[in-house]
Amino acid sequence: MEQNIIVSNREIADRIFEIKVKGPVTRKMTQPGQFVHIKVGEGSLHMLRRPISICHIEPEIETFTMLYRAEGAGTQRLSQMRENDAIDIIAPLGNGFPVEKAERKALLVGGGIGVPPLYELSKQLNRQGIETVHVLGFRSKKDVFYADEFAQLGETHIVTEDGTMGAKGFVTNVISELPVDYDIYYT
Repeated sequence: MEQNIIVSNREIADRIFEIKVKGPVTRKMTQPGQFVHIKVGEGSLHMLRRPISICHIEPEIETFTMLYRAEGAGTQRLSQMRENDAIDIIAPLGNGFPVEKAERKALLVGGGIGVPPLYELSKQLNRQGIETVHVLGFRSKKDVFYADEFAQLGETHIVTEDGTMGAKGFVTNVISELPVDYDIYYT
């Protein structure tokens, strides 16, 4: 069995971690919106695999990135894994987003830990010449991640429930103010 190795695992927002993994499993990843199952326990520690969405794929260097919230015992344990640790992954899983249906302009909407798979989606749409607009919702400024990365891909609106960054409220507030000229909506 070929191994997958952690390249980095760091906190990028409040309890939100970015983990980069290098390994042969990356060769199978093509569809944005898919996820992986990660085994985080060994021996007598009986934990179910953790499903985590794929955020960014770099097939040319066999590396992919995931973002996750370290909340329960399994993801807390994952957050303690370090560079060069081997990681047991089953991937890719799920159907992903139908990228081929976009024609001209796409609206991508997500909130919290639902935001990461939209990053790879936006990258792939941009490569096809599709303009992307992002509306990303978070609880507070301390929870915001990848705002700059999304802004490099297209128009990006950040919404926080408490108004500490971007618009105050929910993604639906911002969406209702945007022009309705999209070929497709992704959430």
